[in-house]
Amino acid sequence: MGKSKKNAARAVPPSKQNPVGSFDRSSSPSSEEYEKVEKSGHSDDTANWTKVSSADSGTDDSQQYPRSPRESNSQAATSSESEADQAKNKKRMSTSKQSAADSDPGELSLVFGRLSELKEGAPTSRQEFYRHAYEIFANIEQINMGSSSPFIGSGRKSEIISCAHEYNTLLLQYFDWLNQNGGDKDEKSYIYKLMRIWDLCERLNFSENDNDVVVNDLVTWLNLYPLSEESSPKDLQRYNSFDSDDEELVIVDRDDISNRSGDDDQEESGDAVDWMHVRRNLLRGNVEEATQILKGCVDSLSLENQGCLHKVIRVAETMPPLPAGSSSSSTTQAAWYKWAVFRRQMADELERFDCSSCDRRVRKEINVVLKILCGDEKVISKAGTFLESFVGLLIYTDPFRSRKDIPAIAERSLSDEDDVVAACYALLLHDWDGVFSAFDDLWLQTHMGHALISAGIMPSGDLPASSDADHEECINPVYHIMNAYANTVAHEFNMWEEAVGYVSGCRTNREFWAKQLLKQRIDSTTDTDALKAMLEGCEKYHFSGLKKMLCKVLAEKYEEQGQMRDATINYARAGDIVSLDKLADTALRKYLDSGILEEVIAETDDTRDAIQKSTHYRFLSQYQRLRTLLHGGRLGEAADLIKQLLSSIDAPAEFQVILLIDSLSILEDVSKSVIFNENETLDLMRRLQSTQKNKDLHANVFAKCYNRVRPDTVVSNDEVVIKISQSLAFNLANALIAQ
Repeated sequence: MGKSKKNAARAVPPSKQNPVGSFDRSSSPSSEEYEKVEKSGHSDDTANWTKVSSADSGTDDSQQYPRSPRESNSQAATSSESEADQAKNKKRMSTSKQSAADSDPGELSLVFGRLSELKEGAPTSRQEFYRHAYEIFANIEQINMGSSSPFIGSGRKSEIISCAHEYNTLLLQYFDWLNQNGGDKDEKSYIYKLMRIWDLCERLNFSENDNDVVVNDLVTWLNLYPLSEESSPKDLQRYNSFDSDDEELVIVDRDDISNRSGDDDQEESGDAVDWMHVRRNLLRGNVEEATQILKGCVDSLSLENQGCLHKVIRVAETMPPLPAGSSSSSTTQAAWYKWAVFRRQMADELERFDCSSCDRRVRKEINVVLKILCGDEKVISKAGTFLESFVGLLIYTDPFRSRKDIPAIAERSLSDEDDVVAACYALLLHDWDGVFSAFDDLWLQTHMGHALISAGIMPSGDLPASSDADHEECINPVYHIMNAYANTVAHEFNMWEEAVGYVSGCRTNREFWAKQLLKQRIDSTTDTDALKAMLEGCEKYHFSGLKKMLCKVLAEKYEEQGQMRDATINYARAGDIVSLDKLADTALRKYLDSGILEEVIAETDDTRDAIQKSTHYRFLSQYQRLRTLLHGGRLGEAADLIKQLLSSIDAPAEFQVILLIDSLSILEDVSKSVIFNENETLDLMRRLQSTQKNKDLHANVFAKCYNRVRPDTVVSNDEVVIKISQSLAFNLANALIAQ
């Protein structure tokens, strides 16, 4: 400090540093009234300060001081608030607040109060927590898919806001279960951190009206978490970091944040007061709790300091209720302006008070409390934790600020705090990169980023859907984080279906990431049921490329198991023309060997394109139709089909013989009719001659196939060739006569 108390520079009074806070810097309709109050005479008789007690505090002061909103009609300041705003605020507020002086910081009673109705259906493990979170994620995706317009209307945003609240509820449920069932300490700490960050994010961003006054929400959020859970070594350093120029405001050193205040050699028992607790409650908006603590210590102070403290208590008691909702009524604003004038008067009177005969340590603490109430930014910034100081600045300098104003206000401060505080500070700034880098957690980054993007709060950065499953685009980091989270839950928690759902949330890289995600599992899976389950997921999320890859893998599995029909279907769905041709040739050769012709698959939307492109499978399908026509006696249609098949035989070479034998069946049954014209008959004759040039290839094929069709007769290969030649010659003669 370096200065004697006698010559110490007087502290700059709150009235000079920040007279009434920034909320009253503009004129108001009632400015004349305020001027009258401000010009009213102040008593210079400092002796009166020592005579004020709790019994007579309302005598002389009643004309000069506005009455407490808890005792007077100034509660009308909020009576004009709309019912909708009150209902919204009531919903966001906890039902009760335990006195900070009586609470056990370890019990987290305020949090438990909100959890009383959330026990049913709570997750009981990290895996269940992740699964429940995915259900909310999927609901948001369904909302996104349900709208073809990129514009996010009020209805769509309202649905996403509800989903964001479900995340908050899920965290509360899991945290409650962990506390009630002796959950792992590290797990509780982790979920507790997520609760604080997500709750703040919801209050700042997921609101129906961005113009709502935000201070009440921030006060509620801050008070959901006990005082002792908020501190850090940097906080302790901040509490004791007043400059030497502020000697009148020096706050005594502490070993911890819990209780002690003052020196052991104080003349009066000011150390019975938990001054730190008083300051922090004021910063959290818990004015009533802070006032109760101060009232409880009045009698332990000297008469001079009792008078000072009564004045400070009176300032606190006359503070109007915090504004809430979107309607900042003129009555509400007038109440705050009036209180601002009043607190400035109190600060001026305390400045003139001679404290040479009282304990200066206690006097300094009283002055610090008053400076907080008067909105002294320098004192507020050092009187509590970082987040408490921010909320305190909002309460005592800018209580009418809306959600959209918060980023500009937050820029007044800098933070190098722990991960949770840094993330919360980044939320206040709308610095999304800062949020996710400060609290490096895949669950939070994935779900918060996805919700913010879906609600139109955070830029998407997603590109149009890409059909390239072999190339990755660099886009918004949230989507790359989403992919990393998907791989984590898939490999560590066996949540493969959910993982596919997560990567599907990115239009640009969805195919590429899904393929990367499942490829290793596909290659290592032998169970066709598991592959079919993955295929269903691909169909659900319209992964066309991955679907084809899975279909081919399934087809290969079915082929190994001899399930040729299922193999054919899946090769066709995969668009694998080469494999379809191979299966068709196998089926045709089987017919050559055994006379058994396999049933072809029916064409569907999934298989039609591949079947039409597979010439061999199309031949197999047409030949099966030929056998059906011959069996049904529809010889004219059968003859036309034989001509078509002979024009391009996409089958084993031996099938030319098969078609000639089939034509013989037609010629023998309709010997008096012309089935094939002159040119068609001559073409059949040439084909028959060509088969004789390669007898090794067609050895015994004629006899084998002919005897199979006519099992009652047994003829040789040459005899079958002669029969075909005679029938063709007879048909040629009839064709020439018919001309």
